[in-house]
Amino acid sequence: MTVQIISNPVSGGFSPQRFLALETAFRKRSHALAYGHSAPGTAIALADDLSLVCVVGGDGTLRHVVSALRQAKADVPVCAYPAGTVNLLAREAEYPIDPDAFVERVSCADRRRRGFAGVVGEQLFLVCASAGPDSYAVAGVSSRLKRWIGRAAYGAAFLGVLWRWPRPRITLDVDGQRIACEAFYVAKGRFFAGPWSFARGASINDETLHLVALTRARRRDYLRFMWALLRGRPVDTVPGVVAQPFRTLSASSDAEVPVQADGDTVTVLPTTFGIHDGVIFYA
Repeated sequence: MTVQIISNPVSGGFSPQRFLALETAFRKRSHALAYGHSAPGTAIALADDLSLVCVVGGDGTLRHVVSALRQAKADVPVCAYPAGTVNLLAREAEYPIDPDAFVERVSCADRRRRGFAGVVGEQLFLVCASAGPDSYAVAGVSSRLKRWIGRAAYGAAFLGVLWRWPRPRITLDVDGQRIACEAFYVAKGRFFAGPWSFARGASINDETLHLVALTRARRRDYLRFMWALLRGRPVDTVPGVVAQPFRTLSASSDAEVPVQADGDTVTVLPTTFGIHDGVIFYA
């Protein structure tokens, strides 16, 4: 079995010690190893005759690797060893953090599961996308600070957003319905920003997207939304919040609102959202 380990050494949770332990765990099971790196703005080189791709990084790194596999038309199973700032897909897939347990899990062909990606514009996303306060914060994150302090870098960027607090007018056309809002989220997977969820019915394994739109996104509206999220309350009970599953969505605005997907800025409004027509095989 040939495994290509594709890592992002500058991801927020990368550890050289854990990388070596993971490498050792694969070798103990007599897997042949190939290597690759993922970095912003660089192409990912895929090895030949692969049995499995193991991504060592966060959700953004995994998104880049899955995109490379789709472009290469390579139906190779992929897995994610959690080593990023936030590891939402690894959390949902329940990948172990222990290297030996992780390798045992992903080496089992019986554990392969079909998954599907969302698409925003021409970019894939695997877990979550948004436009609003969160995407403004992601656009303002310092990559150097992110490497030093991990997810706290998003908090630092959010302080700047909290001071300016832009409130763009956004129009959504979703499955034939028009919604006016000031911020919105699209869930492909279950989790958001950690162990929280604003779309409990979302899954990386089905072909449905879930929309949560804030019709008004003043500071107090956003804090009320986040408070419900942190307490595990259904967010659609919050006044001014619209939540529904969907298949296709187009979004436009009176401003160039950044759109983040899996923790990276990928485009600005206007754009479209839908389900990618390819299948992902998760180990």
